[in-house]
Amino acid sequence: MDDLLQRELVGRIGCCADDTVYVVPINFAYADGHVYCQTIEGMKLRMMRKNPRVCFEVDVPRGLFDWESVILWGTFREIGGEEAELARTLLLQKLRGFATVHDGSHSILEERFLRAPYVENREPVLFAIDVEERTGRCEVR
Repeated sequence: MDDLLQRELVGRIGCCADDTVYVVPINFAYADGHVYCQTIEGMKLRMMRKNPRVCFEVDVPRGLFDWESVILWGTFREIGGEEAELARTLLLQKLRGFATVHDGSHSILEERFLRAPYVENREPVLFAIDVEERTGRCEVR
């Protein structure tokens, strides 16, 4: 499970508030039992602030009988200070590795990650999901 969480770039947050369930993809980094993410103000933040209990899912479908998945349950919390800097560093490292492997777009990546939220006059919000329970499954052919 840790290998999958370290390797993959995109996971899905499932949150629920006011009788509405919302699942949304997001870039993430995983370290020491915490999922770290950066986002801007919007529906998922409003919902997680109301109900911090969330589910997080990562999967890799390679074929009908060849796939891996991990599901985590935990608690959302906004972060600041040193933990936010750690999260930002981990996210940038992961994004850089993905960009290098796939298209070599480092400068575009950093511009979008570091400055894009400010373009819309919305500051980025860094948050952690403190993992309390997890399960994983796979079928490898």
